[in-house]
Amino acid sequence: TVLWKWTPLNEWLTTDNLQQVIATLNDYPFTPLIVIVGFAIAGLLAIPLTLLVVAVAISFGAWPGSLYAIAGSLLSAILGYIVGEWLGRKSVAEMAGSKLNRLSQRLANHGVMAIITVRIIPVAPFTVINLVAGASHIKLKDFIVGTLVGMLPGILAITLFAKSLMRVVKQPEPLEIVIFIGVVLAIGSIMYGVKKWLNRISTDP
Repeated sequence: TVLWKWTPLNEWLTTDNLQQVIATLNDYPFTPLIVIVGFAIAGLLAIPLTLLVVAVAISFGAWPGSLYAIAGSLLSAILGYIVGEWLGRKSVAEMAGSKLNRLSQRLANHGVMAIITVRIIPVAPFTVINLVAGASHIKLKDFIVGTLVGMLPGILAITLFAKSLMRVVKQPEPLEIVIFIGVVLAIGSIMYGVKKWLNRISTDP
C-alpha cells in the first residue's frame, strides 16, 4: 500500500501497461521457459500459489496459463524438495514445528496417497510441504506423481475461475454473471466432494 501511494508504482502498473508487457513477452521464443522458471522461483520464495496461478491464467489465457502453472508448480515443488533434502530433517523440523513434524511422518509412511491428500487438502503452505517432503526422504518419484495428481484439479479449477471472472469483469451482463456463479458453485461442490472422500479414506483403518 505504501509503495502504491508514494511511488510511481500506481502510474505504470496499469492494465494497459501489463497487457503491453505480456504482448511483448509473448513475442519471445523462450516465453514458456521464462514464465515456468519465474513461476517456480516465485513458488519457492513462498509467494501464494493461488495468486501465481490466477496471474498466469489472466495474463496468458486459460489453456496456456494452465500448462504454465502446472509445469511451474511441479518445478517449484521439485526445487523445494531438493532444498528440504539438503537442509535435512533437523533443520526443517525446527522451522516446521510439532504439527508439521507429524505431517513429515505421515508423508514418509504413506507416500503417493499422502502427497495427493495434502495437495488437495493443504495442511500447510505449498513451499513448506515441499521442504518437509524433501526432509522426510520420500521417494522423489512418489513426490512428483503425488504432486502432479493432487494439484492438477485445483490448478484447472482456479484457471477456470479466473477465466470466468475476467469475462464477468469485461462483460458484466446477466448471462455472464449467471455462468460465473454456476462455475463457482460447480467448482466448490466438486472440491468439497473430493475433500470428503479423501478424509474418509484417510480415517479408514
